[in-house]
Formats: sequence, structure tokens, C-alpha cells
Amino acid sequence: MERDLLATLSRMRISTTEIEFIGNGYQAAGTYANVAVATLVRVADKGNDSGKRVAVKMFRFIMREDMTEEKFLRIFVNELRLLDKLSHPNIAKIIGFVEDVEKSIAWLIFPWEDNGNLREFLRSGTWEIPERVSLILDVASGLEYLHSRQPPVCHGDLKSLNILVNSSNRAVITDFGSARILRQTQELNPDAGTRLEALASSAFPKNSGPPQFTVTASETALTLTGPACSLRWAPPEVLNGEALDLAGDIWALGWIAWEALTDDYPFGELKLDFEVTMRIIEGRLPSIYGHDQLSQVRSLCSLMQSCWKPEPKERPSATECLKTLRWIPNAIPTTNGGEESKLQSVVLLRQIGDMHRVQNRHEEASKMYEEGLSIARSTGDQTMVANLLVELARNQRGRFDSVNVAKAEALVTEALTIFKRIGDDLGRASALRILGHFQVAQLKYAEAEASFTEALAIYRRTGNDTLGQASTLFALGNAQRVQSTNLEAESSFMQALAIYERLGNQLGRANALQMLGDVRQARSEDVEAETVYSQALTIYESIGNDRGRVNSAIGLSQLRFRQARYGEAKALINGTAGISERLNYTWAIKISKMLLERILEAGRRSVEP
Repeated sequence: MERDLLATLSRMRISTTEIEFIGNGYQAAGTYANVAVATLVRVADKGNDSGKRVAVKMFRFIMREDMTEEKFLRIFVNELRLLDKLSHPNIAKIIGFVEDVEKSIAWLIFPWEDNGNLREFLRSGTWEIPERVSLILDVASGLEYLHSRQPPVCHGDLKSLNILVNSSNRAVITDFGSARILRQTQELNPDAGTRLEALASSAFPKNSGPPQFTVTASETALTLTGPACSLRWAPPEVLNGEALDLAGDIWALGWIAWEALTDDYPFGELKLDFEVTMRIIEGRLPSIYGHDQLSQVRSLCSLMQSCWKPEPKERPSATECLKTLRWIPNAIPTTNGGEESKLQSVVLLRQIGDMHRVQNRHEEASKMYEEGLSIARSTGDQTMVANLLVELARNQRGRFDSVNVAKAEALVTEALTIFKRIGDDLGRASALRILGHFQVAQLKYAEAEASFTEALAIYRRTGNDTLGQASTLFALGNAQRVQSTNLEAESSFMQALAIYERLGNQLGRANALQMLGDVRQARSEDVEAETVYSQALTIYESIGNDRGRVNSAIGLSQLRFRQARYGEAKALINGTAGISERLNYTWAIKISKMLLERILEAGRRSVEP
């Protein structure tokens, strides 16, 4: 059977004479195979990849009771067959294979990646957070592709050592030696004993099952057996004897995010396997929010915590992870000099600015945008100039004094002129939306609604920017809300909320829920208002948006005050007072002070005889 399968893949067969090894030793050694670097020397009629440097995965055939020549060939063919079916930018693409089992030769040929694996790449330079997030996003994209196939593919050994970084500085998943194809019926009913079908494996013979971690305790010792090289990325259910499945890949994705942000292995401070094992089983994982790098990307922290849920069914899917990651500022790592590097650095500066803006660090955001704007002007990149002008204006929101408003309007006006000149309709719609925000702040409601309506018409006409459409509906709803046209406002907010939820945009979702709370409180719909305020507060806390957290707390406090629940109302105000002061959030400081005075006065009256 295996010979028949090899015959169907004959187009990929490469002769040993076409492989010229470089140097004398292996570049890497794994549990079941070694990897060497070589040059592919093709004959004239076999493609244009002659002279290409390649990685040769050389399987080691060790004769033992459970490993016959037939089983060895089956292992090799299964991985080869799976790899041939995969095609995705973030999945390593196989070039071909070399096979002569009688001589113990079974090699898989891949492109050689000079950047090495993820861990090596991270150690090769100094990378900004958005660049690191870009690599995590790549891994999630590749994983989502595997898990979304019919039937789904479980990688089974996801870790930084099995993630390569290609010449374009994009991450690609490799080493499918532990991969499994799941039966669809088993995926829907994931019983631990029947989850996986061993259709693709090079790490062990078919029908012998995946390699298991086994923990044996006695009065004096704890013994661990299994593939120790992957222990640090193993989920607790596997250490408890269950089989690897899709949820195990998600657990490992959380650790890849940890490695990408911290430059450290899982449990890097521990040297002994049994210590790592006990940490995992007992759920004693590292502190996420206390880490300097991670604390700057709260939404990523929240995702990592979800990936590390002890119960597999509670972990997010790969699709959900990918949706979340797409909204975290990211930029492809920059390594080259010259004009291309300048253009990439502008993108990076913008993403760093976005990261600061989302977490209300407005001064830091402005510095990044202004630095990027200076470079964009020097390179003549008009599109980026206009976009950064809009970002600088957006960063003024919440600071509606006359100086900031005038500055923002000047920035938007310049951006609108550029967008119109270069014919960028979507850019013009974005600028109109930001302009409308400042018109609302100046009580120019008719002008604001005109700006929002024009922007919305552009988005709907082009159909290319559903996020822009949602943001404009949200802005229009806010303009309607402040004019007390609550039915119209609720409709706009509900439309925006539906789009944000479909896109997986947590910040947009929280903002829409917050505004719906204000609308429903204005209509004395207390139960409905409490529900959406609480949902918004939970999201704001999870993504680290302190300004939103303050707004939701104030909304809930006002609701509690009206319900004569004075102790709860006071606790909500006191709980966010320090945040408002730190943010210099003038409106929140003022309204909180007034509300607290009313709460204290009402509380005194309620206990007077």
C-alpha cells in the first residue's frame, strides 16, 4: 500500500545524486530524525530550483521489536502524504522526497530558512511588540488553516522550535511528525479514548497511538516518561493520560505567544522535568499581567489566559484566536536597510502608536505617529502621510479643549485634501468619521451627521471596509444619543455591535455595549442597562482599556444610585477614581466627584430618623 502511495507522489521524488550536503554535521537533531543543510542540484528538465539551499529531514531507522521496515516506511509515507496536501503561507511547503528504504534512506526536502526557528530569530535582534505579535499572528493563521480542514489536522507538537521564520520574516509551522487527522465524528464528540485517527505520523508507528506522557508517583519519587523535548508545551490533559487534540494545539499557541513576547521558554526558570510537570498539573502558570512586555498588550494577555484554561472545552478555537490577534497592532519584522526599511518602519511606528492609543497612553502614541509622519513625508508616501494625520487627530479625542479641537480639525482637513487628490475613497471616509467626532464635541450636530452619513455612504458603496462601517454607525449613534433621539441611536449602536461581534473586535463591541447602556438607562430600562454595562466593563478590563473601564463603572454607579444601592454605587466610583486621575480624564473626574457627593448625601438621608 505504501509503495502504491509513493508511486502516486513520483512527481516529488528526488535522487540522492541531486542532494549535495553542505559541511559535515547535522544542523539539528530531533527524537526521530536529523536535519541537515544541502544544495539541490536539479537536472535541466526538472524545474528551476536548482542551486537552492534546502533542509533535509533524514529519518533514523532503528530496528527494534515495534519498528519493522514496513512500519518505518508507513511512518515516512504518512507524513509525506499529509504534507503534500497542505498549502498555506504559514505552513512549511515540502519540495520533494528521497527514498531507498533498503539503504535506510528516507528524507523529506524543504526550503532552507536562514532565519532559523522562532526562538533563534527572536534572539537575533531587538524587536518591537507589534513585530512579535506579527509572528504570533502568523502561527495562529497557519493553525487555523490546519484546524479548519475537513477533516481537521492536529499538529500535536507546536512549539517555538517547530516554527521557522522565512526570508520575508513570516512564521511558518513545520515538523508534522506528530500530526493527526481527526475524524469529523470524533471532533464533534471528543471522547479522550477515541479522539484521534493516526493517518499522519512520522514520530511513531501507526496503530501504536501517539506518544504519551505518563506520570507515576510513589512514596519517594515522581517518574515522568514520554517525549521530554515537548513537555514544557504539553497541556494538562495529556499529562493526565489523554490524547493530543485540537485543544492541545491551542494550549501550545498560548506558550508560543509567551515565548514571542518574553524571549523565554515555558517555565524557563525550572530545570527538572518533574517540576515542570507538577506546575502544569497544578495549574501554577506564570504571571502574565505582571510582565513588562505582556502588560502592554492586555488583549493578548487575556487571549493567553483563555488558551491556558485547564478544561480543554473552555479554550478558544483557532478561528477565535485568529480573530482576536488580528485586532492587536502588528507589523512584519524589519531587518533590511534602505528605502524599503524606511517604509516598513513607518508601518511599525504606526502600529506602536495604535498599541499606545488603545490603552490610553496618548502622549506616547503621538510621539510614534509624529515620528512616522516625518519619515512618510521624507519618502513621499502620501497615503501613509494622510493616514498618520488621521491617527494624530483621532488621538486627540477625549481632549476637547479649543486648542486640541482646532489642531485635530487642521490635521483632518489636510488628510481629506490628500485623500481626495490621490483618489482614496476609504481614506476620505475615515477622515470624515474623525471630523464628525470633533463636530459633535463642538455641538455642531447637523454638520456631524452630514459627515457620518457621507462616510457611511462611501463604506457601503465600496463594501471593502466593514470595520469602517461599524465605527461610523457607532459615531452616528453617539451623535443621535446626545441629541436624545434614543430610538435612532439604539438602532445605530445595535447595527455597529452586530458588525463588531462578527469581526471579533472586542474594543468596538465594548464601546457599543457601553453606549447601549447609556441609551437604556436614559429610558429607565434598568435591567437591560445593567446587563450591557456589565458586559462592557468585563471586556474593557480584559483588554486593558482603562478609559472604557471608567466609563462603564460610572454608568453602573449612576444606575446603582437611582436604585438606592448607595454602597455599591460608592464602591464603583472609588474603584476607578485613581484610574481617572492617572489618565487625567477630566470629564470622569468631574462627574465622579459630583456623583460621589450625591451618593454620600443620599446615604446620610437614608439613615436619618
